[in-house]
Amino acid sequence: MFNKLLIESYVPEKGTQMGSNEGGIYTNTATGKKHYIKFYKNGDQAKTEALTGHIYNHLGINTVNPKHEVINGKHAVVSEWNPHIKTMRPKDFENTTPEQAHHIGRMYHAAVLTKNWDIVGLEHDNIMKHDNGNLHAIDHGGSFHFRARGGPKEYGSDIAEHSSLKNNNEASGHVFSSVFKQHPEAEKKGLDKVKAMDDSHIHKLFKNSGLSNWQELHQNFMKRKEKLLDTYKE
Repeated sequence: MFNKLLIESYVPEKGTQMGSNEGGIYTNTATGKKHYIKFYKNGDQAKTEALTGHIYNHLGINTVNPKHEVINGKHAVVSEWNPHIKTMRPKDFENTTPEQAHHIGRMYHAAVLTKNWDIVGLEHDNIMKHDNGNLHAIDHGGSFHFRARGGPKEYGSDIAEHSSLKNNNEASGHVFSSVFKQHPEAEKKGLDKVKAMDDSHIHKLFKNSGLSNWQELHQNFMKRKEKLLDTYKE
């Protein structure tokens, strides 16, 4: 287990901390691999971020595979560090490929299901691009019943985010509205993995999350899925 190994800080050129929570890049002294480790005051938020990452992976979304760990008595999310994944500029979303647009469509629907208001990030920094062009979703701490900075929010069965995430006054709206305008098929096409979702696997992810309220979260997640699919029925 990673939390039983010694870790030492690795200071990159751009600094170590990204986002509002304590964290930085660390080297696993046993493997030599680098990880981004983010510490949370509330362990449930760390568990929620890890759960969201697992769900996104199942929905065909590239992530940095966040995992919940307890390191030196602190709850943390440990993610793979990949120097080839870099921040995008807002204007980059105005010139996406069909493949990138399809992936952004998947991110949009996943954000609706998990109520991730921070899917894009205030600075357009939560969707990153690999050198090979593949897009990755990072930093899922604002999902389900948590806000990005740790405050609580209600997670019910409604899918108001289906509209609010396309609000052009927000960073998310700039991305989703712009991409779906460029590629009109991307929004509906991005629903492919939701339709193919393995419900038993999703149930297992919630059950194994370590969250005491996993059953309530799972129930509302499945209701959201049903409503989301109904929205696109012809």
